[in-house]
Amino acid sequence: MKFQAMTRRAEGVDSYASGKSVSPTQSLINVLSGILSLLGAVLLILLLKEGSFTKAGAFMDVGLTKAVEGIAIVIGFVRGLIG
Repeated sequence: MKFQAMTRRAEGVDSYASGKSVSPTQSLINVLSGILSLLGAVLLILLLKEGSFTKAGAFMDVGLTKAVEGIAIVIGFVRGLIG
């Protein structure tokens, strides 16, 4: 008895090719969710290290302020190069 040749494709081979593209809104939600998850993990680590929410929050506030200042400096530098 001969076996029939496989005529069906494996599942999922072409499922993404004809599907809808990813919406920008969903991508933004995923990015924000990831950022908030990372901030939560950092806060938890700082809470364990510092011993209180007050100290951990103050430490995180200083770190976020420095990060925002650094981003502003980079944006200013890029604007200076462009304009």
